[in-house]
Amino acid sequence: MPKGPSYLLILLMVGTVLAIGSAAMLWERYSPDAYITQVEPFRPGQENSLRQAVFASDRLWLLSDAGQLWTVDEATRNVGRSEVPEPVVGLCANHLGVATVQDHRAGSQAWAIHRQIGQDWHLVAEVEKMGEGLVGLVCDQSALILITSGRLVSVNAQHRTTLRLGTRIPARPTNTILSTPTKLFVGLSEGEFGGGLMVIDRQTGAVREVSSNTSGELCGGPLNPDCDPVNGLTISPWRADCVVAAIGLLHLGAHGRLIEVCDDQVTRIYVGPCLVETDGRVYADGEPYCTEPMFGAVAIGSSVIAVGYSGVMAVDGRGVAQLQGEPRYQRYGPFEVDFGSDLIFIMSSANRRTSLGPATPMLIARR
Repeated sequence: MPKGPSYLLILLMVGTVLAIGSAAMLWERYSPDAYITQVEPFRPGQENSLRQAVFASDRLWLLSDAGQLWTVDEATRNVGRSEVPEPVVGLCANHLGVATVQDHRAGSQAWAIHRQIGQDWHLVAEVEKMGEGLVGLVCDQSALILITSGRLVSVNAQHRTTLRLGTRIPARPTNTILSTPTKLFVGLSEGEFGGGLMVIDRQTGAVREVSSNTSGELCGGPLNPDCDPVNGLTISPWRADCVVAAIGLLHLGAHGRLIEVCDDQVTRIYVGPCLVETDGRVYADGEPYCTEPMFGAVAIGSSVIAVGYSGVMAVDGRGVAQLQGEPRYQRYGPFEVDFGSDLIFIMSSANRRTSLGPATPMLIARR
């Protein structure tokens, strides 16, 4: 007989390692570069390749996927580039104004968080990267929260706190983030590779992935991380402890919907008709294979205002949608913007790389 551990013991050890690895891969199903911050190269003539927008200090702030920061003044129609020393990879705003995360293109070991005060940018903090990518920046009421693929770093005037996340989160430039007093919701958009929704507990750093496939089929919804990019998040106007998510994909077909997420319960709110001719196939739970993709969602009063291929719609708690017409865009330099009384619509071409078509509207609240 051979000396040392028995073959049976060796097989058991190998099986245990493979089982643990398989469990980890359920979370780490994204490619390795999904956890690394990437800045697109600058391409002249594609300034409107936008990935983020906020409204603050009476101006619209636009962040391109090449790290350029622009401002549009509605009253004067002035359009300008903000002179920041390094590419901007994160943007947020609150009652105190605008904050950014800047990144060197190569070799830097830290992110630089800046806040604009008056006409000048002031360095708030530098956060070591530790080999992680940037998920996003949140302007909370009392602090700036940097979300990396593995940490929450909260910075205010007095101190800094760091909380390790229980699970890594992909660091994609099109992530959608919604902050509540107890949770951070991160909507992921991976184009034809899906996306999904992750929820971070702000006290413990625990991360859970919310998913639901009521049909049990390959790309069945209403929230399937393998097939459903999340393009917008807002607090539900009907239940303050729930969120509404806009899902949409255009790649070898089209599908999308509005859903409401209450803890782990996922409910369809609105499913719009497909705008192209289809073969009529439906999933086992009755939803058609082809539906209208949704690009954004903002709660206004008792409705969710959403944008789909059919235009702007107001959806109530019963799932009844009333079309509000098309945005009325005006040209501001290289940008097309509709400055509405409550909402602002911005046309972006960045989403062609995430399978939402060559040009899709961004939707933000004017507050």
